[in-house]
Amino acid sequence: MTRSLLVAIAVGVGVPVTLLIVRPDLLDDLAPGTRKSQPSGQSSRPALTIHSQFAETIEIGRSMQGRPILAIRVGTGSRMVVIAGAIHGAEGNTAVIVEELAARLADATESVARDFSLFFVPQLNPDGLVAAIRYNAHGVDLNRNWDTGNWQSNTTESPDDPPGAGGSVPFSEPETAAFSSWLLGLRQQCTGRLSVIIYHSARPPNGLVQPGYRIVNGQQDTDPNTATLGQYWSSKLGYEYSPLWPDYSITGEAIHWCAENDITCVDIELPGAGSPTEAEVQLHLAVLRGMMER
Repeated sequence: MTRSLLVAIAVGVGVPVTLLIVRPDLLDDLAPGTRKSQPSGQSSRPALTIHSQFAETIEIGRSMQGRPILAIRVGTGSRMVVIAGAIHGAEGNTAVIVEELAARLADATESVARDFSLFFVPQLNPDGLVAAIRYNAHGVDLNRNWDTGNWQSNTTESPDDPPGAGGSVPFSEPETAAFSSWLLGLRQQCTGRLSVIIYHSARPPNGLVQPGYRIVNGQQDTDPNTATLGQYWSSKLGYEYSPLWPDYSITGEAIHWCAENDITCVDIELPGAGSPTEAEVQLHLAVLRGMMER
C-alpha cells in the first residue's frame, strides 16, 4: 500500500504555512533500528523525513548556496533546548547523531517532558556537508564567525585555514546570521535560560565536553550555568570535561557568543569520526532525557 508522509513546515515557531509530501520509499529508513547512517563527511538524510505527527519542521534560514537550514521541534513546552550538528561540514557524523536523536524522540514523544520543547538542527552547514569540507561555500569556518569580543577575520590556530576563515565581519555568513538570530528569538520565548548543545567531531579516544565562556580581563572565564550543564553531560557520557580547548585558542566561537548573550551552551566532541553506533545513540538519548528530569 502506498503511503505519503505530511510534514508541516513553518517560517517561525508554531506557524505552519505549507505541507511537504515526502516520497513513500523514504519511510523505510525511519523505523527505529533501521535508519541508515551515513559515513562522516557525507550528507545525511534530509531532516524533513522525520516520521511523526508530533514533529514540526521549521526553516530557520538558508545557506550560501540556498540550501534550507532546518530545525525539527519535538514538544511544545516553554523550557527550550537546541541540539545542533554539522557546523563543520566535514563532521558528518554529528548530523547523523542529531537526526537520530530527533527521530527517536519524535517516535516516542511521550518521553519529552511536558514543559520542554526540543529543537534539533542537524545541518548548520549544509553546503559544507554536501562537499564534505569544514568550511561553508565562502570558505568560512562557521565556528569562527560569531560576534565575540575576540573575533578576527584571519584565524590563527591552524596554518591550514584560508585567509578570512573567520569571515569578513562577524555574522557575515547567512548560516551564522540566521542561526544566531533564531537563538535570540528563542531566548525571548523560553522559560529560564535557553540551552544549546553543539556536536563536533572528533576528539579521540574518549570525547570531550567544553562549556561556554566569556573573556574577562584577557582571561577565559567559564559561564557557571554552562559549567553545570557541561559537567552533567561529561559525567554521563564518560567524556573528558575541559573549560578550555586543550590545543589552541579560538576566536569568534559559538559557545563564547552564547555565554556573552546569556545562553547556556556546550560543545560535545564525539570520540570518533565514524557514524554513531546504536549504543552511542542510545547513550546520548538517555543523557538528553535525563537532562529534562534534572
